[in-house]
Amino acid sequence: MTNTINKCAKCDYQGEAIVCPNCTKEAVEQFKDYLKAQEAKSCKGRIADSLKSLNEELTVMMDNPNHDDYFDDPALSIDSYTLTSVCLSYGGPSSYLEIKHKGSDIVSVTYRFSDWFDTATLPVYESEPAYEYARSLVEGLE
Repeated sequence: MTNTINKCAKCDYQGEAIVCPNCTKEAVEQFKDYLKAQEAKSCKGRIADSLKSLNEELTVMMDNPNHDDYFDDPALSIDSYTLTSVCLSYGGPSSYLEIKHKGSDIVSVTYRFSDWFDTATLPVYESEPAYEYARSLVEGLE
């Protein structure tokens, strides 16, 4: 049986490997760089720096006894809602409906599913039974 010698069209590699190990390694590194750049553009990739910046700004503001509440305060608006958390199951996993509302007017309903150190959320839409259930709970609070 003869060994087939493959040649890479991109570099000087010649060998038995079907895929050039030199170019494959380079492509993997380029793909990792691409993923890092994409993550850096996402909110997930930027949120820690944003919070750090806010904390620095607030520290300067609160440490200055002469700060002007109107001009120095970073808050553009303050909205007050009630958040009603309905525990549907606990332990492993746990699930909740989180109902954000003003009085009996629902702003949003979120389904939260948690298992140990992992949590995922989904919006609950008005067409879903979980939303109707949330509405009945909020109306019962009045």
